[in-house]
Amino acid sequence: MKQTLDLSRLKWALRGWHAWNWQLALARETGVKLLPVAGPIPVRVPGSVQGALRDAGVISDWNVATQSLAAEWVENRHWTFETKLPVKQCRLTGRKQLVCDGLDGGGIIRCGDVEVGQFSSAFVPHRMDLNDAIADYLTKNPHARSIPLIIVFTDLPRNLGQVNFTSRIRDEKPRFNYVWDWMPRLVQIGIWDSLRLEVCDSSEISSLRMFTEFDAKTRQGTVRVFAKSNGETAARWRVSLWQNGHKVGATEAPANRKQIRLSAGDIDPWWSTQTNQQPLYDVRVELLDQRGGVLEIQTRRVGFREIRWTACEGAPKNAEPWILNINGQPVFVAGVNWTPIRPNFADVTDEEIRLRLDAYRDLGFNLIRVWGGAVLEREFFYQVCDELGLLVWQEFPFSSSGIDNWPPEDQAAVKRAGEIAESYITRRQHHASLIMWCGGNELQFGPSDSRSGGGVPVGYAHPPVAKMQQTVERLDPTRRFLPTSPWGPRFSIEPSAIGKGEHHCVHGPWKIPGTMRAWKNYWMQSDALFHSEAGVPGASDAKLIREFCGDSGLPADETHPAWLHAAAWWLQWKEYRTAGGNPASLEAFVHWSQQQQAEGLAAAFDACKEKFPRCGGFIVWMGHDAFPCPCNTSILDFNGQPKPAALRLREILLPTSFRMDRRR
Repeated sequence: MKQTLDLSRLKWALRGWHAWNWQLALARETGVKLLPVAGPIPVRVPGSVQGALRDAGVISDWNVATQSLAAEWVENRHWTFETKLPVKQCRLTGRKQLVCDGLDGGGIIRCGDVEVGQFSSAFVPHRMDLNDAIADYLTKNPHARSIPLIIVFTDLPRNLGQVNFTSRIRDEKPRFNYVWDWMPRLVQIGIWDSLRLEVCDSSEISSLRMFTEFDAKTRQGTVRVFAKSNGETAARWRVSLWQNGHKVGATEAPANRKQIRLSAGDIDPWWSTQTNQQPLYDVRVELLDQRGGVLEIQTRRVGFREIRWTACEGAPKNAEPWILNINGQPVFVAGVNWTPIRPNFADVTDEEIRLRLDAYRDLGFNLIRVWGGAVLEREFFYQVCDELGLLVWQEFPFSSSGIDNWPPEDQAAVKRAGEIAESYITRRQHHASLIMWCGGNELQFGPSDSRSGGGVPVGYAHPPVAKMQQTVERLDPTRRFLPTSPWGPRFSIEPSAIGKGEHHCVHGPWKIPGTMRAWKNYWMQSDALFHSEAGVPGASDAKLIREFCGDSGLPADETHPAWLHAAAWWLQWKEYRTAGGNPASLEAFVHWSQQQQAEGLAAAFDACKEKFPRCGGFIVWMGHDAFPCPCNTSILDFNGQPKPAALRLREILLPTSFRMDRRR
């Protein structure tokens, strides 16, 4: 049997060091006593270095004014997360493995007195064998009550921010917190997902993934389970399907069977935000020994739905389909672009995730695009999307860089793109909410197929994209794969090309370039089949701005440091003054800005929705603020509260009666 120890329950201490000083300090034979530059201080797991330092008063709150600048020294130190493994678990018979589902940064793991492994990617889990290290330590310390475990974060990539060269990026770390147009620099270091010790003295489930198929006409559902075991005691698989504690189907297969199919009839279909409760099922996978004893049980929650994409009305023949059909019903996609809730996303709680997902569902949105400049969200995120009926468009962790947006195509980079895609799929493909995989954000060519600049999205033949597509087709054939967002002959709408069939899935614009009348006319004339990114900037609430920017220098303008620090891309003071606004009043500016955002987004959304099924959908850039930006394109502010634009969109997306039902 397998026993698991959740290491988040242990006490952890954090220490900061000048580079490599920790290594000399841990070497007992040298007799050298080196002290850390910070700590020891308590740290949560999962948790970030920055969050622990702020909680301990070592650094100030980086969300206030320009104080994040004073926290940048943190990324120039080495950091150790230290705990003690209980000797009781360490003395158990069997394979002992440390499983790290999310480590943000590169480094080294030590157990007892020795190094047991290294890690360098935030995008894939890490598994370390501890048997030899534990045995060695207990031999030297037979009366030990615990065994030291240390996770060391060493050197980090220096620059992965928005303005960069995509073709040169090989580091597997989220890019957004190296500076983006909605985020100052705060390079997280830490453990961002679950951490556990697994001890198994027999055969175990070494890998498990699954997806469902559904026929909406017959209500027949099928689960396809792909499982592997290790060890010599495994004999059979037993797979069963449950709904609300009642078994609705079961089957068995030999342990060497790699694919197991389980079908059931009269299945309740999963929908998208059409009801307040989604029908979900539990798939229980049991590994049995030759006597029928249970060696291990794993469970996944799934839903059954039929997803098809059909052509937009009047679409050119070379265009991909952009009308989403759920269980035979065409649906207008009303979505938001999801970015991490905080730069220190290791510290984000389940409650913070649910708050924002509940808000999007209650506003009438039906799809979340998980943007490619960050990381795979935690399992809880997808569980809530399943429960709420929120569709998920999931991107792999690749993004544009402004100077060049061309993904690296050397053999090692292509191979790694496939491995990351496989890891994402294996961990999340069972979720009903997940409907699409995408190669990344704004991966594109420049004019005449040059690597610099942009304007033409990369295609399926681009080497890393081709590798990701092959991986999706091999592991998850029922889901759509898109090379990048946007996708089609053009990145964005070119007015001179309207009517020529060249605007398929497009991005932009993100600002109202002239008058509101011109903006509305733009959206009425748009012939795009799908808009996966577009937005309008709007100020945060005046109270929030004063809380985080302070009263000094407010009301602000384009020269104010706090505004330049986090809102330089989205300053509207010039437009406000041109419109005759009173620059002496912050409240007056906020009112004007928020009304501009509300009217602009409403006009864009309304125009696209009216064109359905000529237009398949619209995804707002962006959903929520990860930093208290004085002004940004988000429709939820830093605290997760809706701006007026969000409430205006709710009037378009939800009938009055349904809005009332949601509040009950």
